[in-house]
Amino acid sequence: DWLMVEPQYSLNLNRGAYTLVAWVRPETAAAMDVISQRTENPEWRYPSLTLTADLRLQTGFGSGYGWLNAETSLPAVQVGQWSFVTVTFDGQVVSFYVNGELLETSTALAGQTPYPGETFNIGDHFQGGLDEIMVFPRALERLEVAALAGTGWANAQLVASGIETSW
Repeated sequence: DWLMVEPQYSLNLNRGAYTLVAWVRPETAAAMDVISQRTENPEWRYPSLTLTADLRLQTGFGSGYGWLNAETSLPAVQVGQWSFVTVTFDGQVVSFYVNGELLETSTALAGQTPYPGETFNIGDHFQGGLDEIMVFPRALERLEVAALAGTGWANAQLVASGIETSW
């Protein structure tokens, strides 16, 4: 006898750990969603990555019983500037990174598990630029975050030559 195991490819983050990643360039200092799920029942919301009105990073999720969140104590990004932002949650510690560098940690969500939300929005009410949104169903390690950030941001100009385009 043999056992066939189905691969588990899912963006359902109710296993208790996650990583949310994005390049962000806010055009204004305002509360904005990068990854979110705004429903009438906050206790059922998908894990989120948002900016507060003063540009601090915030993450949170519905637990099935209420809305839980953690945020940085100081602003993390600047208006008009691209930043690579990452939040990881391993079930105990939330870690906030900017451009691959650990900015701050929090235990505000320790022991909590996200509700099994199945949908989320990208860029709800976001004023500015977003790129390379990534969702992982596990907490990335510090070196993994640094490696992703290490690819850097580069403005590209398209150059057309006949039927080919390059940058």
